[in-house]
Amino acid sequence: MFKTIVDNLIMVAWFLLPLVFCRIADIIFGSVIAYKSETITFDFKVILKSIVKTLLILIGLACLVSGVVMLPELIKKYGNDMINTDVLKEFITIVTIISTLALAAVSYGKDAFLKFKSLIIKSE
Repeated sequence: MFKTIVDNLIMVAWFLLPLVFCRIADIIFGSVIAYKSETITFDFKVILKSIVKTLLILIGLACLVSGVVMLPELIKKYGNDMINTDVLKEFITIVTIISTLALAAVSYGKDAFLKFKSLIIKSE
């Protein structure tokens, strides 16, 4: 069971890279906007809070994936033949990846793009 959890965490980690990159871009562009702005005060605490928030999201997602991936393995281990655990495992993995990418990476990517766009427009 441990090997299955680790394998799924590694696979999900690869799919989380776009989320991480979009979130980092969002933090950096927001920091540049705050640094250049006369009305917004630049504060390293906000950057650190954003980084901690991102790390906590990643840890929480790793726990979620671990818990969900255990379900088919537990069903298989304790011999419930009524459920096809291979299909259930694939379904859970696909739902986790799609929901992570759709909800988080697209949102952070959009925010980062809008901040980048505002930086470009202000610099012209």
